[in-house]
Amino acid sequence: MRTRRLTGLAALALIAGVLVLDSAVSEPLNPYRAPPVIAFGSGQVSTGAHCAALPAAE
Repeated sequence: MRTRRLTGLAALALIAGVLVLDSAVSEPLNPYRAPPVIAFGSGQVSTGAHCAALPAAE
Protein backbone atom coordinates (compact mmCIF):
# COMPACT_ATOMS: atom_id res chain seq x y z
CA MET A 1 0.00 0.00 0.00
CA ARG A 2 2.87 2.36 0.77
CA THR A 3 4.50 1.78 -2.62
CA ARG A 4 1.23 2.48 -4.43
CA ARG A 5 0.78 5.77 -2.60
CA LEU A 6 4.38 6.78 -3.29
CA THR A 7 4.02 5.92 -6.98
CA GLY A 8 0.77 7.87 -7.23
CA LEU A 9 2.26 10.92 -5.56
CA ALA A 10 5.33 10.72 -7.79
CA ALA A 11 3.13 10.54 -10.89
CA LEU A 12 1.06 13.53 -9.76
CA ALA A 13 4.23 15.48 -8.98
CA LEU A 14 5.60 14.69 -12.43
CA ILE A 15 2.39 15.85 -14.12
CA ALA A 16 2.33 19.03 -12.01
CA GLY A 17 5.99 19.65 -12.85
CA VAL A 18 5.34 19.31 -16.57
CA LEU A 19 2.38 21.70 -16.36
CA VAL A 20 4.39 24.28 -14.42
CA LEU A 21 7.33 23.99 -16.83
CA ASP A 22 5.05 24.33 -19.84
CA SER A 23 3.29 27.40 -18.47
CA ALA A 24 6.62 29.00 -17.51
CA VAL A 25 8.26 28.44 -20.90
CA SER A 26 5.40 29.07 -23.32
CA GLU A 27 4.06 32.46 -24.24
CA PRO A 28 0.54 33.41 -23.12
CA LEU A 29 -2.33 32.47 -25.41
CA ASN A 30 -3.86 35.13 -27.59
CA PRO A 31 -7.61 34.47 -27.82
CA TYR A 32 -7.89 36.71 -30.89
CA ARG A 33 -5.51 34.54 -32.95
CA ALA A 34 -6.94 31.20 -31.81
CA PRO A 35 -8.79 29.10 -34.39
CA PRO A 36 -12.56 28.88 -33.97
CA VAL A 37 -13.78 25.99 -31.86
CA ILE A 38 -16.62 25.23 -34.28
CA ALA A 39 -16.06 26.42 -37.83
CA PHE A 40 -19.14 25.15 -39.67
CA GLY A 41 -19.47 27.01 -42.95
CA SER A 42 -16.57 29.36 -42.26
CA GLY A 43 -14.69 28.37 -45.41
CA GLN A 44 -11.56 27.49 -43.43
CA VAL A 45 -9.76 24.33 -44.47
CA SER A 46 -9.06 21.78 -41.76
CA THR A 47 -5.38 21.27 -40.96
CA GLY A 48 -3.40 19.26 -38.47
CA ALA A 49 -5.93 16.53 -37.74
CA HIS A 50 -6.98 13.19 -39.14
CA CYS A 51 -9.59 14.86 -41.32
CA ALA A 52 -6.81 16.87 -42.99
CA ALA A 53 -5.06 13.69 -44.16
CA LEU A 54 -7.70 12.82 -46.76
CA PRO A 55 -6.45 12.23 -50.32
CA ALA A 56 -6.74 15.14 -52.70
CA ALA A 57 -9.86 15.24 -54.89
CA GLU A 58 -9.17 14.82 -58.56
